[in-house]
Amino acid sequence: MAKDINKIMSQTVLTTEQLAAIGSIAVESAYLEDIVETLIYKLSGLTRKKGEIFLEKFMLDSKLNLLKELGMIKLKSKKRKLVLSELIGEIKQANSDRTLAIHGFWIPGKITLASIAKGELEQDAKAVRSNSRRQGSLSAHKLADIAKRVSDGRYELFVFFQKFLSPK
Repeated sequence: MAKDINKIMSQTVLTTEQLAAIGSIAVESAYLEDIVETLIYKLSGLTRKKGEIFLEKFMLDSKLNLLKELGMIKLKSKKRKLVLSELIGEIKQANSDRTLAIHGFWIPGKITLASIAKGELEQDAKAVRSNSRRQGSLSAHKLADIAKRVSDGRYELFVFFQKFLSPK
């Protein structure tokens, strides 16, 4: 392991496919956060410049809570409120998984005395959150699924509010 200490650790612990999928999660999350902020500004009547004063320190989860509350105020139909609540719930779950993938501390899945002595790390990496007990082995396929769920949530949110905000 000592010989790996001066390397880019993510390239040592994660596969190329896992790294690519984590990159996709990061990019898709930026698109999601932008649409969430834009909808908050639209529903609240704030300009982006004024709204940024309130939102700049908010994490995505808090922004999703705010968007849901604004939606509940603006929406009249119980059915639409239920659809929004379910949609935000799905996005929040994808965001939770995104947090583990992006902010997790990635460690080799298996460390043996032999691998330590040889300075080798196995590729069965696990993401561990330092501030919780949440951990999981996330394959490239699972990571790509998180990116897709984040992207799908962004799209579904856009379509939902496009129908709601469009002039009748």
